[in-house]
Amino acid sequence: MRKGIQVAAAAVLALMGCSCGQKARETYFSTTDGLVEFLFPAGWQRSDQENPYDLQCSPRERSLMTGIFLYRTSDLASDTTPQGLFQFQVDDIRSKRDHFGVLEPKTIADVNGKRLTTAVYSGDKDMSEFHYRFMLIKFTDNPDILVIAIQTSIPSSWETDKPILEGITESARIAGTE
Repeated sequence: MRKGIQVAAAAVLALMGCSCGQKARETYFSTTDGLVEFLFPAGWQRSDQENPYDLQCSPRERSLMTGIFLYRTSDLASDTTPQGLFQFQVDDIRSKRDHFGVLEPKTIADVNGKRLTTAVYSGDKDMSEFHYRFMLIKFTDNPDILVIAIQTSIPSSWETDKPILEGITESARIAGTE
């Protein structure tokens, strides 16, 4: 009888999606319209607070954040360029921070069907210093979709955080593709 109860309890937990005793897994989160998705490490969660992003995620117990803006080139003014959009986001953060400057100059790389333009800045907000990683993501197979990612970290954990943030942005994909 006792064995039957244990089996029934295990079945109920499995149906509820409990991962009791199992290692947490990476999770894909998609933009609000479901068009683009990113793979986040275990422990990251989607923000349910009001924010300007199409997707904002952070881990529960770390000073990291990834915010995603999604654009369609067909919706942009005729004189708006992807690089102009990238610079607009950099300038917007610059206008809200003190001592804002380049930490890592702009680089461009082609990775897994995407062109990635990245730059890292440092600036002060509310008596704390942060590193701001900006990335423009252009999809080779779908040039109408542009993504600007803004990621933050604190300087003391930058060397540990940078590969995590890179992994998130490099994982960008059009939803439903692999």
